[in-house]
Amino acid sequence: MPLFTRVTLNPVNPDVRKVLRSPEAIHAVVSAATSGSSRPLWRLDGDRLYIVSDQLDTDRLEARLGKPVISTLDYRPFLDKLQNGETRRFALTATPVASKDGKRTPLRTPAGMHQWAERKLTQAGARLDALDILDVHATRFNRQGRKLTFHTVEYTGVFTVTDRDKLTHAMLAGIGHGKAYGLGLMLLF
Repeated sequence: MPLFTRVTLNPVNPDVRKVLRSPEAIHAVVSAATSGSSRPLWRLDGDRLYIVSDQLDTDRLEARLGKPVISTLDYRPFLDKLQNGETRRFALTATPVASKDGKRTPLRTPAGMHQWAERKLTQAGARLDALDILDVHATRFNRQGRKLTFHTVEYTGVFTVTDRDKLTHAMLAGIGHGKAYGLGLMLLF
């Protein structure tokens, strides 16, 4: 059973501030709390952490995140209500890249970022109706002694569902690269 969890964090708590400094630290917290789950997705929006997973150990989340407010529900009823032809607003933080000869190159022009989002949403069973790029930034952190950089884009927009099965799969599997580090989880409104 897929779960959708919203964790409201207390950013004043020093333990929470320490975790929020790095996607690697958040990844470690989410991985520990979803141990045994297929690859979980997560997304950090301000003081809210969203997680999509098969299982969740809320005690582990509470231990690392200073007693946050945790709300978990079965994601399947929401996904089952999606219908072809339905219009939805969405938010997505992703790392749009072009791949050539096994090497990923960040897309840095607005046109390239837009085309990437349109292609990915089409593959995910949706027709893009409107798209805004809210923010473009580099996320840098250390992972096991290596410096990693993700060029991230925060998208919002509107799409029409064209293939609900593909969209359901994308909502559970994520979109694009960097899913372990908080990218690819799309929120629908």
